[in-house]
Amino acid sequence: MPLKRIFFVLLSLIAVPCFGRYHKIMQFLPSNGLPSTTVYQAVEDLNGFMWFATDAGLSRFDGQSFTNFTVRDGLPDNEILYMRVDSQNRIWLGAFNKVVSYYDSRRQRIISDKNDTAIKTHTPLSFWGRHKHVPKIQPIHQTFNVYHIRVVADELYYATENGIYIFSQDSVLRDSLLTGVSIYDVCCDHQGNKWYASGHDGVYCELKSSGIIYNTAAGLSSDNILSVYADRDGRIFAGNDKGYIDVIEHGKVARNINLDIEKHIYCSVRSIDRSHDDRLMVITDAGMLTSDSRNYYNLHRWPGLPPGEIGALTKSFAESADGTIYALGGHGLLTIWDNVRQKVITEFNRRITATFIDRKGRIWFGALDGLHMLDDAQDTSSTYHTDDKILHNVISCIAGTAGGALWVASNSYGLAVIQPNGRILSISENNGLACDIVRKIYIDELHENAWIATYKGLCKIRYKQYGDSIAIENIYTYTAGSGLAVNTVNDVCVKNDTVYAATSEGLCVFADLPRQQVIPLFFTKVKVRYNEYPVSDSYTLSYLDDDISVSFSGICYSSNGHVRYWYRMLSDQTDTLWRTTTENTIDFAGLAPGSYKFEVKTDGGLPHTIRFFIRPPFWKTWWFYGLAALFFAGVVIIIAMRRVQIIKKETQKREETVRQIADMELRLLQSQLNPHFIFNVLNSIQMYINVMDRKRANEYLVKVSRLMRMFLDASRQPFTTVQHEMEMLSLYCALEKLRFENRFNYTISSNKFAEVQQAYFPSMLTQPFVENAINHGLLGKKEAGLLQIHFEAQGDRLVCTIEDNGVGRAAAGQSKDAGREYRKSWGMRLSAERMEVLNKINHNSVALEITDKTDASGNATGTLVTITVPLAFQRKKHKHDEGNYC
Repeated sequence: MPLKRIFFVLLSLIAVPCFGRYHKIMQFLPSNGLPSTTVYQAVEDLNGFMWFATDAGLSRFDGQSFTNFTVRDGLPDNEILYMRVDSQNRIWLGAFNKVVSYYDSRRQRIISDKNDTAIKTHTPLSFWGRHKHVPKIQPIHQTFNVYHIRVVADELYYATENGIYIFSQDSVLRDSLLTGVSIYDVCCDHQGNKWYASGHDGVYCELKSSGIIYNTAAGLSSDNILSVYADRDGRIFAGNDKGYIDVIEHGKVARNINLDIEKHIYCSVRSIDRSHDDRLMVITDAGMLTSDSRNYYNLHRWPGLPPGEIGALTKSFAESADGTIYALGGHGLLTIWDNVRQKVITEFNRRITATFIDRKGRIWFGALDGLHMLDDAQDTSSTYHTDDKILHNVISCIAGTAGGALWVASNSYGLAVIQPNGRILSISENNGLACDIVRKIYIDELHENAWIATYKGLCKIRYKQYGDSIAIENIYTYTAGSGLAVNTVNDVCVKNDTVYAATSEGLCVFADLPRQQVIPLFFTKVKVRYNEYPVSDSYTLSYLDDDISVSFSGICYSSNGHVRYWYRMLSDQTDTLWRTTTENTIDFAGLAPGSYKFEVKTDGGLPHTIRFFIRPPFWKTWWFYGLAALFFAGVVIIIAMRRVQIIKKETQKREETVRQIADMELRLLQSQLNPHFIFNVLNSIQMYINVMDRKRANEYLVKVSRLMRMFLDASRQPFTTVQHEMEMLSLYCALEKLRFENRFNYTISSNKFAEVQQAYFPSMLTQPFVENAINHGLLGKKEAGLLQIHFEAQGDRLVCTIEDNGVGRAAAGQSKDAGREYRKSWGMRLSAERMEVLNKINHNSVALEITDKTDASGNATGTLVTITVPLAFQRKKHKHDEGNYC
């Protein structure tokens, strides 16, 4: 049900002279949001909401707006006759069709037999009122039908067809009101307000009076009170817009003093105060008046004023500590008159609006352009320089404290407190002031209260002065219903804890509250993207639900709907500044995903909280970020792996090309080694033929042919088995031994015979070293030498050692013949180049070490050649067979 914003219809105060009571009554009609003018009953629930049973549905009122319920909301019938509130705050309803239902405050919905099978009753409800006979009373010489009787504060309230009649417990008629209105029910809420349900005129609310209101009905000459002053004898002086000062003594209007001097057309009484010598000082539109020190009622033009226009245009006055009175006035010209020296001490081209003399004797005055200060000794004025905009606009009032603080009121921007330390404290609507349009300031230094009269109520500012600084403790606002007739306050005065407020509808007198009364606050509705949700402590919403509306109610029926709320929406992206509003619905649009805490409170109350968590869209969640990171990481890894594979393939291609080139070099070297070996063999055969040794030549030729065959078998591959290598070395050594007529012996062996014999070894790699050992080592000895060739597996390495006991490399180099042949030994050079190529292909897999052997005396005893190759050459041989040259 949509809420309707209501505007209060404040009836004129009803005065019943015969009984002396004043009633402040408000009326609510369908134009204010009530569903009908026919209201059967009014009740208050446990939270303070008012409920009304009407012939057009059920209605709830929170002090600002009505919420209405009909059959569309679950009522069994729109005509509700009877209501009761139970201990669980359920509002039980009796409809015209005799079906029972109730409103569940927790679930915020109507429960009936249509949506809850537990409710099954058709028993008629008793309804005491129009349908039941009530004895008639005749203490007022008339007879009326009585619909309801309520006991309120030891008084009996009779709801009749002719209004309300109030009796004491002993049946004495004390008062009557709403004469001629048919009243069905009377209800008194917890705030003391009385509600009257009428048959044809809606609902009336009689606000509890917390004070006394003096107006024309009470004897004042005008309702528009502009100024007020209370003296120490208890008399109240109220100046109005018609040029009268009304004097109130002992609770009654005692006199109406006419101040229309010389028939001045504008004679509103702007200010009333007292001088140091106990004279009444009155500022009017016709000038300044004063009284005798003993007789306040004898008012006349102040004799200290100069004659003519200067005296007539006096707008303000200030009195120094020595009794000097400065009259300030002007119409486009500021004139300051010293009554002691009887002269105009200074003139400025400014329009005066307010004045004050501080404890140092400085004269402060407000003008249309801000705050100024007058130095009386030098007859010069200066503008108060500050960045605060309050002090550069129209000043409406200036007041000060004995501690040296200066309170300056603006006509547009609130208050500025100039502290003794020079710092300025700003007070406005943003931090608790009821209204930025301030009329008057009254400082109650005894209780450290500053009373501020504004257009929206009377503010009491509780302050503390600590040395040269001022601290604001709290701000409480009095409005209509808490002692004021209306919210427009023109002036204020406080005496003996009694507040006198001059308003546009009379003089209000009430006792100052010792502490602030907190207005109860409740959440009433939460809307998310135009969908209404039951009130809860927290909500979890989708990222699409970024428009949130929160409704709440501060229940204060006497506030005329002007309850001030403080609210803020806390999150990681917002500050903690409290904001004020008089609206009971706050909208937040376009909220970003995240956690929020909405807080709202009334003046002096504790915050009420609702938490909202707006989930981020899935593409902004941590798991999506994780998946996205994994996805992109996977893409990067796949791309990297693909790139690595491409690089690896390219590297393999390059390495394969290098291997092929190296293999071609190896084959070329091997092809160069074969002619070298054949050249040496043919030299030996030639020698035997030359010496005509046919037998040896023939034997040698047979062995050579066999060796050549084995060589041809091995020459097709760069690797051969150790067994094949050993057989070739054995044939070679046998040929050399035959050639050199057994001048040396040799042995060829291996360990782990089966494993080593099948291992692969670079073809003909050892032959040049064996040849070198025979030709340059063993043949240089006089006695027969020994050549030992051994193949041994050591872990994953195959080690071949070629050891001789010849003359050593040093002695061989000194031999002229040996040196000549040594220089021509191409085999050693080719073998070294083959090993370089093999290492290039297999990454330093072939190692060569040549050691010169010596005895204990350092004499050469031979040479040891160690060739180390990996056993993995066996696998590489297989790869080579498949076309992979490794």
